[in-house]
Amino acid sequence: MRSIRRILQKFRWTNSNPTPSPDLFYPTTCRWLWNEPRKLEEHTQKFDLKALEHVIAKTAGSGAASAALRFENIAEGGSNKAFLAILGDQRLIVKIPDPVVPPRLVTASEVATLHFLRSELELPVPKVFSWSDTSDNPVGCEYIILEEAQGQALNTVWSDLPIPEKLMVVDEILSIHKRLAATSHMFNGYGSLYFDGDASRFGFSRHFPVRSTRTQTYCIGPLADEHFIGSASTSSGVDCGPYLHNGNLFVSPKGKITSIVDWQGTNVLPSFLTARVPQFIAVQHDALLLELPENFSELRKARRLEVWERHRQSMLQQYYRAGLKETIPDLATLLEDKQLAPIRKQVELFARAPPGQDVDALFLKETLLRIQRNWSSFFRDQRMVAQCPIKIEGDVLINHQRDGRRYNDFQDLLKTHNIPVANEGWVPRDEFKERKRHLRAVVREAIETLESQQERQEFKNRLQQWNLTDWDTYLLDRRRWWPVLAD
Repeated sequence: MRSIRRILQKFRWTNSNPTPSPDLFYPTTCRWLWNEPRKLEEHTQKFDLKALEHVIAKTAGSGAASAALRFENIAEGGSNKAFLAILGDQRLIVKIPDPVVPPRLVTASEVATLHFLRSELELPVPKVFSWSDTSDNPVGCEYIILEEAQGQALNTVWSDLPIPEKLMVVDEILSIHKRLAATSHMFNGYGSLYFDGDASRFGFSRHFPVRSTRTQTYCIGPLADEHFIGSASTSSGVDCGPYLHNGNLFVSPKGKITSIVDWQGTNVLPSFLTARVPQFIAVQHDALLLELPENFSELRKARRLEVWERHRQSMLQQYYRAGLKETIPDLATLLEDKQLAPIRKQVELFARAPPGQDVDALFLKETLLRIQRNWSSFFRDQRMVAQCPIKIEGDVLINHQRDGRRYNDFQDLLKTHNIPVANEGWVPRDEFKERKRHLRAVVREAIETLESQQERQEFKNRLQQWNLTDWDTYLLDRRRWWPVLAD
């Protein structure tokens, strides 16, 4: 699931302005280290602002008809742009999906999911006032208009919350997980949640009704996801909400959860895939530190703070795991099951792999290969081990291992030079120049590691296909086959 990156924008538009700023339509908080012209075009979503203003005014009601509309770009991420529309005393959030998001199904599923969570489970999620899951409308794009989240984003207050309030947040998350898990009997398939009428409207070839709902009929249809399309029938578990981090949780001053946002991409999945520790309390690589070292007081201040934070995070994670055993023991068992851990990790790794056909193929093949390697460990009774349906060997395996080494080596180079490049070469705008300078160093070092002229030529050809942004600054010294900076 992709979360909205909350970034304060300088731009504001009111309906007294004759011409809206193009910043409404174009990415404003990022740049790309490669393929930038194409990425800018791919991520530009134009729409008719006057038509959207009319929809907002209609949503706000007659009481706000005479008020001036203020329209602020408040958040921008890989999946959506979010705007705050202020009309009189009403504050509404307008979400417009990025053009790369699969059309129609993602919006339709998000709306149905939010409605289900509010009406069936009474969870604190934003209320949807208006939406369109087609670009064939006066606005010219899909949109969702919903209420503004109440409270403060947890990522703005988490570090200052006392331990009791942090434990309260964890307790509330466990309570929400329990309510979600209790709905598993309502689903008899995997996929995304839709309103029942969407099945005929979108022409689903397969869909499964959701049982025993209070207010509306729903169905399970195809996964509204960029990586996985389709559905399957078998016993299922419920995805425990968005990929929880402290940017999509809102809390009161005392730590009570007031709203959970960003449910886009939430699906009904096999139970073992839903078992995960929320990101904001997870310890990296599960390297827990449950007891402080004996020389803790003798450590340097910076190191002491680092150790203390890891210890506190470890205690919070253990508190969550212990609470999960009490509230949802079946899910806790799945989370602790070491046989399921590798396959869960690989599926999640593939699902979050950077977009792109080559990388997708590499991650998918690695997922299948690890399943093949660990196949017998998935059977508790070794006498019942069936033949693995996956067979990757010979030249296919050799070529995959070679490509994997190259990918890992390049990722190691990026880490060595402190270049945390996200999907598609995305970087924050204010860090672009520094990241580009570091990338030049990476290219130099990568070429130096190649042993033959043929390998260097292949690397050069691949590099040109990357279409590095400002390619003219990567001039090639033909005598040494490495890039040098332009004057």
